[in-house]
Amino acid sequence: MYHTEIRNPRTGRINRVRAWQIAPRAVVDACKAGATARDISWSLLSDEQAYQEMKDTEYGDDGGSNFALGIFENALDFTLGMAVVWMIRLFISQRQKLPAPFSVVATRKGDVFCVGISGTVYDPFQRS
Repeated sequence: MYHTEIRNPRTGRINRVRAWQIAPRAVVDACKAGATARDISWSLLSDEQAYQEMKDTEYGDDGGSNFALGIFENALDFTLGMAVVWMIRLFISQRQKLPAPFSVVATRKGDVFCVGISGTVYDPFQRS
């Protein structure tokens, strides 16, 4: 996990986000082995940097300032994995190939986006 900034496609504002690098081939292999979207989410949330972030913000009193509390308030334990699977399925359906490695990001409010290698922000949960 690392921190970066993106332009939120819903609001147009620059947001500081928590981001995880995704290797699509590894995700597909895990899914073939029986992993679910929740398993993918938990593997992202259990890396060393995410764990350290949870420890560093454990005294916050809401999901915006306490990362561990925000995971459950915003259902990040499921939506991160859903966004990863959505991005991979989108590329396979449109281009018949896996995407290049990409990032999945979460804002402190719980919005989850996928960011392509070129910086394009995809909204897997867009409300149209």
